Amino acid sequence: MILALTLYVLCCTLVAGSDLARAFDQRSIVHAAQNNSCARTCDGIPRTCYFYFHVEQYSTMGWSCNSCQSQDVCQCILADGVERSMYSANRKLPGPKIEVCEGDKVVVDVENRIEGLEMTIHWHGVWQDGTQYADGVPYVTQCPILSHNNFRYIWYAKNPGTHFWHAHTGLQKMDGLAGPIVIRQTAARDYHSSLYRNDLSAHTVMVNDWWPYFASMTLPGALRRPSLIGELPHSLLINGKGQTRHPDTNVMTTTPLEEFTVFQGQTYRFRLINAMGTVCPIIFTIDQHKLLAIASDGEPFQSVVVDGIQSYSAERYDFILTANKSIGSYWIRVRAVGICASEQLQQLAILRYSTAAALPTAPRPSYNTSVPQGVMLNDYTRNCADGFSNAICLNHLKSLRPIDYGVLGTPNIKLYLPFGTYFLPEQQVFKPNQYRPFMVIGTGAGLVTHRIDGVEYAPPPSPIISQYFETPPTQFCNRNKNCVGNCTCTHKIDIPLNAIVEIILADDSEEALAPHNMHLHGYAFNVMGIGVLPNDTRPTLDKVKDLDSKGLLQRRFVHPAFKDTLTVPIRGYAVIRFNAKNAGLWFMHCHYGHHLVTGMSLVLQVGSDYDIPPIPANFPKCGHFQPPY
Repeated sequence: MILALTLYVLCCTLVAGSDLARAFDQRSIVHAAQNNSCARTCDGIPRTCYFYFHVEQYSTMGWSCNSCQSQDVCQCILADGVERSMYSANRKLPGPKIEVCEGDKVVVDVENRIEGLEMTIHWHGVWQDGTQYADGVPYVTQCPILSHNNFRYIWYAKNPGTHFWHAHTGLQKMDGLAGPIVIRQTAARDYHSSLYRNDLSAHTVMVNDWWPYFASMTLPGALRRPSLIGELPHSLLINGKGQTRHPDTNVMTTTPLEEFTVFQGQTYRFRLINAMGTVCPIIFTIDQHKLLAIASDGEPFQSVVVDGIQSYSAERYDFILTANKSIGSYWIRVRAVGICASEQLQQLAILRYSTAAALPTAPRPSYNTSVPQGVMLNDYTRNCADGFSNAICLNHLKSLRPIDYGVLGTPNIKLYLPFGTYFLPEQQVFKPNQYRPFMVIGTGAGLVTHRIDGVEYAPPPSPIISQYFETPPTQFCNRNKNCVGNCTCTHKIDIPLNAIVEIILADDSEEALAPHNMHLHGYAFNVMGIGVLPNDTRPTLDKVKDLDSKGLLQRRFVHPAFKDTLTVPIRGYAVIRFNAKNAGLWFMHCHYGHHLVTGMSLVLQVGSDYDIPPIPANFPKCGHFQPPY
């Protein structure tokens, strides 16, 4: 009784002081208070927030669902109604939500109970300034967490906004190991606090792709089983829920759809997280409602009114919804488009006005049901170097956060990084005593690999950050150092601390079927320009350099938006800049899982070993064991 009273008092203390302009879902706060009381209205007083992740192989539609259908009560994960094995943290899908305030200290104990597999967790969007050893990249910032081992991550919530965590080993993220991170601010520090009244825990929208089997079964890809070829998922999930055609019966499942409740006349901040790992772009719309987009990847920009948001893997978008329609329920639609349009993948959720019927009166939309023909945010079917009345590209957005003055001047370092998907001749792949990674694409169309600037990334045997001097120098390479032609190594580029860096990314793919989206750890960069080359020209390194020398790669210097994940158009380019003031070893990679594990990544080393914080006491070590014989 005393414990219950204590929790009640704690809950009420958190809610009673809430600014009505920033109310929270009290049910979510009660639940969080039982753990750490960190999901709260931010008051500027930092707290230490503790979380525990029990990671294991689990199942959807499993035995636990016989007794009830609740994750919280009986650990039942329904997903899309198809039974399958998965990886879970705390038997939840999505995984546990981390909700904290700017300035909080976050402590997460991860216990790996997956038999026979190692893992790490990356806190996507968190800069890890001062906590570089917590970035969660295997063999870059830590040894993978072995089965039946624990690892404690400690980091500080320095950059507010909508982020997420996910496994950074293999394709585990695509099998359930991902969850939201929300870092809130005080009203005084929130650029958009005057535009909305409610920021509810229940209004986080996490979308992920899903298969009826482990994603790893699609690597390297089967030849005679079409469902295991390529990267296209079987279904989509919204907050771990959805319906799909059962692969065994072709009958639509009837599992619950996610529901978001609003009150008429209120304004709400929604947080959309694209947690997918495949090449499918998605379009998010809410029937009869416009969206006031206000932030991307945690970075605020000058608000824009749109009818839909297009996003790619790992992007996050915050928007404000005004509940100004008739009381009722409305369809929320997430549709996979682009290269995935042929699969007609769609998932639905429901926006329900309080007191309305659970289901919308409008007919259930099919994939081909028309969507609003209004303004689309982040439309990569356009040449973003141009302007449009019905599309807004990222390089059209205006940041509200001050821009580093140096970024607007002449950069100290300029890197040209062509990247892409490249065909591998069969005779190069299957040779005695050689075992290079590859991937099967399409319906057996060929074998491919993925490179950045001619290099297929291969991880070192030990974390660079803590065991650099134990790694043979020949493990590292880059085009300017010791790579002639195409190479396989730990691709590492050194950057002086506090340098102003410009990176020109160009899609040089031989197989140009989908845009690639690039994520940089440790930073948010400014998007200076995005465009495509004339006449669908392939942007080779020499071609991009030539266009740049002639001033034909457009840049924008008026409040360029910040991002940490950016999609480069097919046969296109993107120009990004940042001040390299966060020392460390920062991974940069394509966020499509299949591309990452087949070579499309590199490490930017910012500063020297002396600029990085000391190695934590008792930090785990790993490496080869090759005694003399």
